[in-house]
Amino acid sequence: MKHNIPVSDLYRLGMPSPVEDGWSDIVIAAPCHSREATQACLTRVIAAINAVLSAPADSSLVRDTLDLQGLETAFKPYSVGGTNMFHFLQAALELDIPFNRLVSNIFSFGTGTRTRWLLSTITDQTPQLGVRIAHDKMMTAEVLRRSGLPAPVHMLVGDGDGAVRAAERLGYPVVVKPNDQEQGRGVSANLGNADAVRVAFDDAAQVSSILLVEKHFHGRDYRLTVAHGEVIKIENRVAGGVEGDGVSTVEDLVRREQDTPRFRKILRDSGKVPLSLDAEALGMLEEAGMTARTVPPAGEYVVLRRKNNVSTGGLQIRIALGDAHPDNLSLAVRTAALLRLDFAGIDLLIPDIAAS
Repeated sequence: MKHNIPVSDLYRLGMPSPVEDGWSDIVIAAPCHSREATQACLTRVIAAINAVLSAPADSSLVRDTLDLQGLETAFKPYSVGGTNMFHFLQAALELDIPFNRLVSNIFSFGTGTRTRWLLSTITDQTPQLGVRIAHDKMMTAEVLRRSGLPAPVHMLVGDGDGAVRAAERLGYPVVVKPNDQEQGRGVSANLGNADAVRVAFDDAAQVSSILLVEKHFHGRDYRLTVAHGEVIKIENRVAGGVEGDGVSTVEDLVRREQDTPRFRKILRDSGKVPLSLDAEALGMLEEAGMTARTVPPAGEYVVLRRKNNVSTGGLQIRIALGDAHPDNLSLAVRTAALLRLDFAGIDLLIPDIAAS
């Protein structure tokens, strides 16, 4: 799983068959994403077990026999691209749904007439025009506005000075973002002055040449997943930060958060510390009239990131469908239908998912 290869704990064990000198052969059948990756892993595991059986238990011996660095090199060609596809394949293994790789990172799920093809969240029924519009923030906003749905007003900018002029025209705070990226790449929100806008423009220019400035909207960030005209999941996305206890400083709270299992796992998987008192966090504290030595009151959440992504320490809090106002569910369904998307993530920035 660390190398983005789905694994299964389902298996079938055959009857042992005697060989010689008291040894037996045992056949194990198990579903796998890649036969080559599974074989590379099992070969090392068997060698490690034999090493332990033939010598005193030694963790370094097992580690050397497993050759973890060699495993990483061996697994790389079979790694599943993207987070979504990994989770789809993992779910298929757990639900006993057959799948096969067609080409590249496109997989077929199921058999016979009910077989479906997926490339991440794009299915064999997703229209190309809908995808093209959804990948362009300006086009998406224009389509939504023409149909009477709420959407942000963007201004296209070509340099840092142009971004500042756009921010002054729209009124602070503002958001700087690429027009053609996703998963929060290059996005900086809640920018309150010209210096912050210029820095955000330079950061966004690293991932895109088409950059936008829009008015920042203060509200909770909800992602509603729509599939075939029905909302199937709601998550409240919260920017990375720490919760005060009335005793500890922000610095202590951040250090404590970095030592939690969730953050240690992110560090192991990505090699990056998602939450720290870097320039972004210190800037957020300064805007809130705080420093790293401030002791927040118990229960107060101190935001240290300008975007809500998990990769930057954010949280995804599951919301029950019954807790959302029907108007908000309808809004998400209408938006997906407008773009002709059979599967879509619709983001609502609103005060409360329970209120229309």
